[in-house]
Amino acid sequence: AKRGGPEDASRIFTEAVETKDLRLLDALGEAAARGVRPKVPVEDSLKALFASDQENLRVAAVRLAGLWKVAPLVPEVQAFAVDSSAPAALRSGAMVALPLLMGDAAVSVLNPIVANGGTATELRRAALAALNKVNPPSAAKAIMSLLTAKAGESAAFELLPSLLEGNGGAAALAVELESVGALESVTAQKILDAMNRLGRTD
Repeated sequence: AKRGGPEDASRIFTEAVETKDLRLLDALGEAAARGVRPKVPVEDSLKALFASDQENLRVAAVRLAGLWKVAPLVPEVQAFAVDSSAPAALRSGAMVALPLLMGDAAVSVLNPIVANGGTATELRRAALAALNKVNPPSAAKAIMSLLTAKAGESAAFELLPSLLEGNGGAAALAVELESVGALESVTAQKILDAMNRLGRTD
C-alpha cells in the first residue's frame, strides 16, 4: 500500500474496506501523498465507511476522501465538520479535508468555526490551521477580529500558534497588522511573546 501503484492501491482498498483494516487505510493515505490512488471507484466504499460505528474508520475515510479529492463527498465531509455532536477527531479530520475538496470555498465553512466561542479550542485550532492552508489572509483576519474584540482576545492567543506555524500565516498577519492601526502595547507584546515561543523572528 505504501510503495505500490494504482493497481495495487485498487486491490488493497477493496480488501481494506471489506476487512475494515485501519492500517491499510492509513497506508493508502501515505500513498496518496505520492499521488497514488485506486483506479477503482471509491465514492460508495468511502461513504459506507462514513457510516461505520468505528470512529477511527470514519476518520480514515474522511482523510482519504480529501487526499483523493472525491468531490461528490463534499456534503458529507462538510456535515462532519460543522456537526457539534460529532467526535472531535472526526470534525478535525473533516476540517483538514475540506480545503482539499473545496479549495477557497472552504473559507465559508471554516470561518464560522474559528469565530464561534462556544466551540472547543482544539477544534477552533484545527479550523484555523485548515483555513490558513487554503486562504492565509482569511485566517489572519479571523485572528485580528478576535484580537480587536476584548471578549475574544484570550482565544486569539490560544489560536495564534496555528496561524504562525502555517505557511503564509505570519506574512498575512503582518498585512493585517498594517491595516488595522496601532494595537495596544500589551497586545502587541503578547503577539511578540507568542512568536518568540515558536522561534519566529520575522
